[in-house]
Amino acid sequence: MNGKGLIGMVEFIIPKTSLELINKILKAYLIVYSEDALKAKDVSAKTGYSVAQIWKSNGFIIKIGLLSKIKGGFILTPIGKEYAALLMNNRDDEAYELLKNIILQYEPIEFIINFVKLEGSVNMEQLRKRIINLAGLNLKIADHGAGLNGIIEILFATKILKFQDEKIILGDI
Repeated sequence: MNGKGLIGMVEFIIPKTSLELINKILKAYLIVYSEDALKAKDVSAKTGYSVAQIWKSNGFIIKIGLLSKIKGGFILTPIGKEYAALLMNNRDDEAYELLKNIILQYEPIEFIINFVKLEGSVNMEQLRKRIINLAGLNLKIADHGAGLNGIIEILFATKILKFQDEKIILGDI
């Protein structure tokens, strides 16, 4: 298991890091923004995060369309620039609304939404097990645990999921 599950023919890539780290990395890409590709080491120098941490985040960030891999490195997409700029200006509510619209287009999220919709409500253990199954995770691998927590953070930060009476239900989608 490599943290890339297949749902039908759709690959489910998880973030492998926290939402906080993803946000810091995207802000760093914006700060050091160039029309030319940036290498992970450029962002590492700006954030203090290791190149490995940045690489772990990049796969998911690329998959959802905030970052593009081009010859020589990476570049923020227009929507990635917009999201990072909202974060830089402390407009987190607007940033997470934008992220919600982005993440709702990421097909594997539909499977999580349908699971919660079908069940009516779930507890955290049920949600975690479903994501583990969908993404092909092995929690003995540290990145997979971080990724599981990261995708759950994203689902709650964007209000796709919310708590009601100690159960998890669908939020505003």
